[in-house]
Amino acid sequence: AVAVSGTVSLYLFPVILFSILLARQAAAWSYAVSFGAAVLGGALYMLKDTKTLDLIGPLTGLDHKYSQLAVICVVVLSVGVAAFLAGGAAKRR
Repeated sequence: AVAVSGTVSLYLFPVILFSILLARQAAAWSYAVSFGAAVLGGALYMLKDTKTLDLIGPLTGLDHKYSQLAVICVVVLSVGVAAFLAGGAAKRR
């Protein structure tokens, strides 16, 4: 439960970085993309233990659950930051 809630809370990183620290505005869809990536990442980590949706191990070759969690976290953060970068660029136009 802690790993899943921690993964979902990664949605807040781009919000804090861009909206609060850098005082930049982003398009509304960038918040949705970041949140969606975080929820999907949390769900993917939760479902990997049930063997219902075990994608990370076969795709990366990593078998340890925390190595797989690290990959999920990096992807969630990357998607969120990219969404805010793109949303900020779209907002300036």
